Amino acid sequence: GDPEALGDRYWEGLDADNRVALAVKRIPASGGPAEIFLWNRLAGS
Repeated sequence: GDPEALGDRYWEGLDADNRVALAVKRIPASGGPAEIFLWNRLAGS
């Protein structure tokens, strides 16, 4: 699936007062480079 959509779903599911950071790592089955997607409550501040 889409790692950004998955991360968004988990991020929104967390209690807003307890959100600090979230990381989702995508590892392709084809052996390509991995990607890490980050959410942080301080981002955009």
